Amino acid sequence: MKGNTARGGRLNFDRVVDLYDAGRPSIPADVVARAVERTGLRPGDTVLEVGAATGQLTKELRARDLPVVALEPGPALRTRLVRHLDEDTGFVVRGDFFEEYAGEEGPFAAIWSANAFHWVDPAVSYEKAASLLAPGGHLVLIWTHPILADDLQNAMNAQAFADEPDFVYDPATFREYLEGLGAEGRDELAASGVFEQPEYDWAAQAYDLDVDTYVSLLLSYGQVAAREQDERDALATKVRTTLGTLGVDRIELTQHIYTCIARRR
Repeated sequence: MKGNTARGGRLNFDRVVDLYDAGRPSIPADVVARAVERTGLRPGDTVLEVGAATGQLTKELRARDLPVVALEPGPALRTRLVRHLDEDTGFVVRGDFFEEYAGEEGPFAAIWSANAFHWVDPAVSYEKAASLLAPGGHLVLIWTHPILADDLQNAMNAQAFADEPDFVYDPATFREYLEGLGAEGRDELAASGVFEQPEYDWAAQAYDLDVDTYVSLLLSYGQVAAREQDERDALATKVRTTLGTLGVDRIELTQHIYTCIARRR
């Protein structure tokens, strides 16, 4: 995805750490495994993670015995990340934004980021990533995009999301919309001139959530995390009321997972 030129909300997620932790799913193990294979990483290769949050990707990287330097500038998110990793000694957590990180632990075999790299200044992101990679190293970028089952998404569009355009999606065109976002991001990456032509793939994962977890997911997104507590509560009430009216107590979703991998020139 393209870099976000309005980055003032980078720390909004830190305001909703409990919601983020409860609602955001881990990056699927098979997605991480495919990326590890494609990049040729081996156990013991040190990687940098940009925007680790509460560990949705970090835990999968550590499960493959990859030492991780995790950048997470949000203090509440960072504290929760350390708590989740517990006694694991194969990681270092730093509070730096990527733009400010001096690269003390580099060079890295790979740089990974899940649902975060678009928050890095695009004037800095790619050139700095290339400078922190070892020769032949890779940049691995992952984004996850959930959408409700078709009938439920359409019903929520008309009711709970009538005044929430950021959550209104057309199931018939959702994948096409995502592919356009991915193409824009690949063009931006390729234009940096410091990486080879990126490779990419898509995966889809069906899953379901209870109402509480689904509400946590919605309220963890940046555009909602930026709001005041009473505004977040109002949205949660609207969503719960609509789901109750529809007789829905398990929310079916499909998560579309986009992975983009580029090798340093």
